[in-house]
Amino acid sequence: MTRLAILLVATCADALPAMAETGGRGARMFQLLDADADGQVTMAELTAGKTEMFAAADANADGLLNAEERALMREAARQRAAANGVPGDADGDGNISLAEFTGTNPLFDRADADGDDIVTRAEFDTFRGQHRP
Repeated sequence: MTRLAILLVATCADALPAMAETGGRGARMFQLLDADADGQVTMAELTAGKTEMFAAADANADGLLNAEERALMREAARQRAAANGVPGDADGDGNISLAEFTGTNPLFDRADADGDDIVTRAEFDTFRGQHRP
């Protein structure tokens, strides 16, 4: 796995929790997800990051994350003291498809105050301020 893929695996299972943290890591995550460096994270940028992470975790390239691949993903997350777990298996088939993996982004939606599928730096700062311990 590339360094970027490992970072995404470790921190982007649901990307915005890391962004909501205080300190430098949240700001670094925002910069990582802001692919075009325009001070905004769009839903497209978030989905692209999650798609890259999914592809890196899908070792056999079958378009599904099986139990072994998910276990490796969880271990990478644990090793980097990142987010717990990965998005769920919505249809209960024992695998996580790309659609299931990228389909829900509740924290992104909460941070996107105006609902335009873009998180601006101002929205991010407001969201982070509301979720500091």
